[in-house]
Amino acid sequence: RLCPNKIAVCGFSAGGHLAASSALLWDVPQIQQAAPAPHGEKRPNAVVLGYPVITAGPYAHADSIAHIAGDDPALRALFSLENQVSAGAPPFFVWHTVTDEAVPVQNSLLLAQALEEHDVPYELHLFAKGGHGMSTCTTEVNTPSTHNAHWLPLCLEWLGEQFEFSIE
Repeated sequence: RLCPNKIAVCGFSAGGHLAASSALLWDVPQIQQAAPAPHGEKRPNAVVLGYPVITAGPYAHADSIAHIAGDDPALRALFSLENQVSAGAPPFFVWHTVTDEAVPVQNSLLLAQALEEHDVPYELHLFAKGGHGMSTCTTEVNTPSTHNAHWLPLCLEWLGEQFEFSIE
């Protein structure tokens, strides 16, 4: 069943940047022109991010930002998402590991700070240990972590609260 007001987008790492961009930049004319949506509303109603690339600033994941913005200062500013948060953005669920060596945890912290400043609902979970690319934190994805795997049921509970459903 299609629920047009209950659309969540999820992304990890650079895909987290794309997911967050869909929520924060959906009405930017350059984005509208480059990726027109075929049906009405283009912004998701909730965002789930795992160890996301957020900033083009000092804590940037340089390769990701270079791929989307090159050396263009205007594009780098546009894609530094912590500066694109505004009131009315959809709620965010974000998780990250403090020891992530690829995408610094500051990416998630900068986003959380911006969400807080604009009264956008969010939930942030930081796990003390774990590398980049943990996904579901299971043996199936070669990143087993019983503790960090708690992000998934927490996220499902959060989505249930956002969209008023229960998976029980």
